[in-house]
Amino acid sequence: MEKINCYKCNNPNNPITAKFCNECGAGMICECGQIIIGGNFCSNCAKPIGDNNSESKISGRNKFVFREDADGRHMEADFSDHAAKDFSETLRDVLVAKHLTAGSLPENTDVTAENEQIEDAEIVGDQDTKTPSKNNNDTSNPKVENYPTLQSVVLKNLPSSEIEWVIVYSFYASDFGSKQYTRSDILKMYEVTNRKTKNTARDLGSRIRRAVQSNCINPLNTNGDFSILDAGIDKAKEIIS
Repeated sequence: MEKINCYKCNNPNNPITAKFCNECGAGMICECGQIIIGGNFCSNCAKPIGDNNSESKISGRNKFVFREDADGRHMEADFSDHAAKDFSETLRDVLVAKHLTAGSLPENTDVTAENEQIEDAEIVGDQDTKTPSKNNNDTSNPKVENYPTLQSVVLKNLPSSEIEWVIVYSFYASDFGSKQYTRSDILKMYEVTNRKTKNTARDLGSRIRRAVQSNCINPLNTNGDFSILDAGIDKAKEIIS
């Protein structure tokens, strides 16, 4: 059988088909052909020839330099072709994952900010806005009635007698039945409506007594204080309506 010499130890007992030296374990062939004795590189592909017994060391070498930024995370490494391929794929996956993670934050932030703007925005347009209906039976806010002014009552000459005038005056003097009043308040009503005369001033006492007898007004004390009763309020409303 034809033999070949080892390029490293010059062992002549290696078969021509040997891949490694049976004496020192050095690789006998490159990926593209047999290694020439004394050579430092393959004569076919120019790859450097390794000096140990691993076939992968005969293959070419690859230098990787990793540098992140701001003088941080520097790395330099020397790999064979196969190891470099695996490393490059791993490094690529790491960098892609890092890019996606870093890039997803601003996008999510933008979406969150946009959602907040939508939630905070005032809705303008066709909205079915309903005003809560008021309960007609609600007595917490009593209905405020509008009564004609005394001048209007005078112009229409609504009371048909001086007793009715006293009842109407009592109604207005008592703020429509909400407070007490005096005989002087009734006289002021006569003056305001230009109906005060000697006769009306003289006869006022007797007309007040008749209104009291008809249960329209009520004397509260001997000081001349009065209050208008419910019958008087109803009578006054009837007269001015």
